[in-house]
Amino acid sequence: MKKGFTLVESIIYVAILTIFSVLILNVIVLFGKSWSVVKANKNVNVSAMTALERITRDVRSATSVAGSSVLGTTPGTLDINVKDQSGASVVQSFYISNGKLFTRIGSGAEEQLTLSSVTVQSLTFYKTLLINAEAVKIVMVLTTVEGDKTETRTVETTTTLRGGY
Repeated sequence: MKKGFTLVESIIYVAILTIFSVLILNVIVLFGKSWSVVKANKNVNVSAMTALERITRDVRSATSVAGSSVLGTTPGTLDINVKDQSGASVVQSFYISNGKLFTRIGSGAEEQLTLSSVTVQSLTFYKTLLINAEAVKIVMVLTTVEGDKTETRTVETTTTLRGGY
């Protein structure tokens, strides 16, 4: 009785091993691509949510929209009149610089509101006058690239200046 494998058996085993290896490799590649999609979605969503929440909160506490605002065009700039900690009136600005969204209160330091991996493609502010107050509509287009996946999202919200009435 001979021990070992025949040439035909060896070829069959190698073919089966190759098929399983290709399947496993495809699964790994698919998980990698899925991870890029999930990460891109997460980055855009986090940036959009953080930026809109901050702008909304600060606009609600503002007393008025300053005349220096650039409205109805992109890139827009929103300047709002707010009270600082001492109660003095100062201007808070929201603007794009190098594809990132920033805010600055008075002459203080600027604060970045979007993630470094996310680019703000467009930022437009619209001012609406209501019966007893002002409202601001914000429209923002955000983009991020993760691997070979580009994710773009348009977000918008409208908020009323509560401090003005």
